[in-house]
Amino acid sequence: MNENHSLQTKNPEGVRAGEREYAGFLAGRPWWRGAVAIALLVGGWVIVTVGLSVGALALSTLLGLPTGFGEGPSRITPLMFLAVNLTWAALIPLSLGIQRLLYGEAASLHSVVGRVRWGLLVRVALVLVPVYLLVNATGVLEGFGAGDRGRDAGAFLLVCLLTTPLQAAGEEYAFRGLLTRAVGGWFRGGRAALIVGGLVSSLVFMVAHGAGDAWLNAHYLSFGLALTVIAWRTGGLEAGVAMHVVNNMVALGVGVWAGQDLGQMANRQAGVGGPFMLLPIASSIVIAAVVWWWTARHRTPRSAVPPRSVLSPRSDAVSPHSAESPRSDALSPRSDADGADDVPAPRTAEADPGDVEARSDAAAAGGGVPSGERQG
Repeated sequence: MNENHSLQTKNPEGVRAGEREYAGFLAGRPWWRGAVAIALLVGGWVIVTVGLSVGALALSTLLGLPTGFGEGPSRITPLMFLAVNLTWAALIPLSLGIQRLLYGEAASLHSVVGRVRWGLLVRVALVLVPVYLLVNATGVLEGFGAGDRGRDAGAFLLVCLLTTPLQAAGEEYAFRGLLTRAVGGWFRGGRAALIVGGLVSSLVFMVAHGAGDAWLNAHYLSFGLALTVIAWRTGGLEAGVAMHVVNNMVALGVGVWAGQDLGQMANRQAGVGGPFMLLPIASSIVIAAVVWWWTARHRTPRSAVPPRSVLSPRSDAVSPHSAESPRSDALSPRSDADGADDVPAPRTAEADPGDVEARSDAAAAGGGVPSGERQG
């Protein structure tokens, strides 16, 4: 029998000994770290929102520009639109900073390989552009017959082009990234971290959109759950960021092109949704299913050995003997030609929390397992 056979045996959750999937990457540290992470994320977002909103109103008043108030309940100005987008974009550095502060590293928030896989992000975005154009085909066709699109249409399109990608990415880093991981960190098992963390973050994502319509809430919830599945299957946020960016940019761009008022597009009161929302709901489910199928056919790693700063000796998840095993302080991936499907370099295997048998076998064998050998 191969002496490394025990290292190639997966635990019941389908992850090799010593490796963790994205949602459960921060498991094992004291529970209060996750609670503090959530509190800092919410508090930081509120402070940024108030600051940028007040700043936008003050600047509009100073320059004699419309403020959006007193001009109809749905009026949104390009400057306020910019402030809103920058509010969500600020969640990128905020989420990275909070994870760095509480868990000693931030690189794994991008992906389990410790960096942004730009090849994967761009490839998914290019595939999804025609899909979302098709979903929004009605608005595209209406836009060709539109006359005056409004004096602010050009400004809205410019703000959309420059800041909507950051806004969508900020939501992914906050909801599918830090929030999912903070909740998932309260569980030892990767599946529990994924299910509970993903469900909680998706519900918060739905509530954060402030919709009073049941159809819209169903759409936001299904969208969040689909993005959670995509982050799990790809081991990072890149594909979800691509999906979120394309969805938001196409929807906003098509709406402005069709002459719709941005305030009306943001109207989420009861009654604005309907059975037509089944199309975007279905598209989210289908895209998640396609990503699931695609990752099963490619060597896209969805788990890795956490760095030493995450597996602290003070952690309940690490045995007193784990410090004797060599481990790098940061993830050290190697990538393929286009950088899309990165495969982490071999590391000495250690068991996940609770996997006592795997830990013993790994110590006896003393070998390493390239996580790139995994198939989805």
